[in-house]
Amino acid sequence: MLNVVVPTSDMAVVVVGVGAVGLSAIMALKLLEHPPKKIIAVDIVGSRLELARTFGATHGVNSKVRPDLMKVLMDITRGRGVDGAIDTTGKPDVITALIHSAARKGKVVTVGVGDVSSSSPSLFEGYPKPHLPTIHYQISR
Repeated sequence: MLNVVVPTSDMAVVVVGVGAVGLSAIMALKLLEHPPKKIIAVDIVGSRLELARTFGATHGVNSKVRPDLMKVLMDITRGRGVDGAIDTTGKPDVITALIHSAARKGKVVTVGVGDVSSSSPSLFEGYPKPHLPTIHYQISR
């Protein structure tokens, strides 16, 4: 994941789904020599968000309380968008929100298992072509 996002100290990186894989990503981000200035954890379970904070997340977003992920991320980044996004849910609506929340030249990585094929044509709907983020799907068995 981090080899694709290539985080630097001036970046904002979001991790959606802070179970075992998401928490590992947050720990890895925090352990970098120059960790991103903003590490945003998103989950529907409050206790996971608290744990994410103890492992290095600078922001915690409960998506049950604040369901408009794109708006929340744009607010946190003051309209710039996130430079890196790591999705562990595999949910097409989450991936779409991350794509539309990406900064220019932002990178979106999904390691979750989900059915993206059914919504793939609409993922980029309304997104200007010169601003499309880099998207990577990592499939492991």
